[in-house]
Amino acid sequence: MRVLVADAHPLFRDALVRAIAGYRMIELAHATDELAGVREAVERHRPDVVVIDRELLAGDLVEPADDLAGGARLLLLAAEVTPDDVYRALEHGVAGYVSKDAHADAVGEAVLAVGRGETRLDATSQTLVAGEIRLRGRDERPQLSRREQQILELIADGQTAPQVAAMLHISTATVKTHLLHLYEKLGVAERAAAVAVGMRFGLLE
Repeated sequence: MRVLVADAHPLFRDALVRAIAGYRMIELAHATDELAGVREAVERHRPDVVVIDRELLAGDLVEPADDLAGGARLLLLAAEVTPDDVYRALEHGVAGYVSKDAHADAVGEAVLAVGRGETRLDATSQTLVAGEIRLRGRDERPQLSRREQQILELIADGQTAPQVAAMLHISTATVKTHLLHLYEKLGVAERAAAVAVGMRFGLLE
């Protein structure tokens, strides 16, 4: 089973490569530290599984997994696991979602499972996505991620995108991506309307 690894953090990437190397059934096809190189590496090395750092996908998932992984199965590793993000990942065709806090063996087993065609979530992700499914089934309000909720509250306080970025320690581009998804969920096109709809749904005090 050929695996491509993409992670921006050298220490974690090296540890992940070493963990993968411990499995006879897994062959490391390539390792990279940037999203831009993933598609080219997929075309060149033809991996069966792409293991990618969730942070490299800055903001919400915006494209189907097949578009990013070129037909390979996609496994996300996330430093921060949220129910909305796991749910959206599965919607977009991601085959696996595992917390970076998981043991190396759990990551290795997830790679093997995803490569076999299974969908694999770690225990944390399973619990969160189950709760998200139940919540969506009984609540018709727009379901915002934790970050989207934070941004909605800040723009309701009159903060601009650069100010929000500084307060949350993320880039302005990432804030704008969150805003686009926030507007989509609320069915609006600009921030004043987002605040009004947020208040109507009880998302803002």
